[in-house]
Amino acid sequence: MKKKYLWIPVILSFSAVLLFFHTAACAKAETNRLNKSTLTIRAGKSKVLRMKGIKKKVFWKSSNKKAASVSADGVVTGISRGTAVVTASYGKRCAKCKVTVIGKNDYSSILTEKVIRKALSVPAQAKITVKYGKKFYKRSFGATLVPVDVFENGKKVAGASFFVKDGELGCNVLNYGHYE
Repeated sequence: MKKKYLWIPVILSFSAVLLFFHTAACAKAETNRLNKSTLTIRAGKSKVLRMKGIKKKVFWKSSNKKAASVSADGVVTGISRGTAVVTASYGKRCAKCKVTVIGKNDYSSILTEKVIRKALSVPAQAKITVKYGKKFYKRSFGATLVPVDVFENGKKVAGASFFVKDGELGCNVLNYGHYE
């Protein structure tokens, strides 16, 4: 009877050693093995991360499970607004992807000022204010249409409407005023 109980500490310590080696094995990082190094997804949506050229078993882990979770197959699901680093461990190496989870109606991380300046030909030195209009879902495109107005010194100087689908910028479909 005592022999059964003697094995329990041995088994527990063996699993602790395996866990130690598995986490310590991630010292050599390779960022070029994942199909994406950064990923932006909307809360409630999922995207798949894949390893390139790896035939070994891959172990996936999220640094912030409240923001994003990852399955054993590399499917990243946005839980709530925030950031996480998804780590894929294989052999003695690992690869990482920074995941940004945005809210269901938040487009500021996709339609950044830099993107808007480029689309509307606004010079870098111009001091502008960007205001987002009322967003609405366009069923025919399966995307959300986000109107954007650009103001300089209180005067509207440019504007456009952008399609955003699955957390990614589609195209600006209607420029109703390039910067002048």
